[in-house]
Amino acid sequence: MLHEMKSTDVARILEYLRKDIENCIYLYIDIWKYGVANSHMKVWFQEDEEGVNLVIMKYHSSFQIYSHLDKLDTDMIYKQMKENDITMVSAKREIIEQLEPVSREEYFSTFGEILRLTNFHSFQCEDICIEEATEEDAYEIAELICSDEYYQDSYTVSEFYEQLLDRMKTKMGRSFIIRDNGKIVAHNSTSAETDDVAVAAMLLVKKEYRNTMYGIALEEFIVKKLNKEGKKLFGFSTNKKRRKQFELMGNKVVATYGKLIKNERRL
Repeated sequence: MLHEMKSTDVARILEYLRKDIENCIYLYIDIWKYGVANSHMKVWFQEDEEGVNLVIMKYHSSFQIYSHLDKLDTDMIYKQMKENDITMVSAKREIIEQLEPVSREEYFSTFGEILRLTNFHSFQCEDICIEEATEEDAYEIAELICSDEYYQDSYTVSEFYEQLLDRMKTKMGRSFIIRDNGKIVAHNSTSAETDDVAVAAMLLVKKEYRNTMYGIALEEFIVKKLNKEGKKLFGFSTNKKRRKQFELMGNKVVATYGKLIKNERRL
């Protein structure tokens, strides 16, 4: 049976998630940051005599799910997905694989790895101007992100803009950008942060600028900045070549994850 999270439940849910944070990073950070105070977010949990064993978080139109259990009630979870008109579900690989059979008529799956980012080779990009974005830049960033086919499966411009603006206003994440002639042509960000944990995400360079060092400069900047701040930095990857490059620099894969995305988002 699912219970809706109340303020009195937050501490023990965080304690549960913290034990396996690599497999529930966004869940942990969002609940740590917002608790029950964000109108765009809702959390349910399940428990037994041993304590919490399942957490489901709705953030805008997506679900983040975590459980340490080997077998889940997938019919119940799928019912929640339908009742809440969910367009995307993220979870560790084993959970997505369990949900695939009951959801395949409406959703398709993708999988990737989570890396702990501690190292980045210096490529001497000091002459490239990187600045922290402001709320006024959010819509232009959303247009840039959603110009890429990979992200078009998951977001519309308005959806991404709303979520990005929300995270900027609440200091949940930071966006870093490179401009050319006043226009944003490259972006990278911390999409979620606590005092000691952060996620690097949404690296994108406009197609016309992909022969530059802009992408490398932004990656180097994020890794060095967050590690200097003393935060554990994680990154998500679906590209085997890029993952191998990060591993060769001394970074380690710490978990695998998956997504279910509504078929209507497939191009």
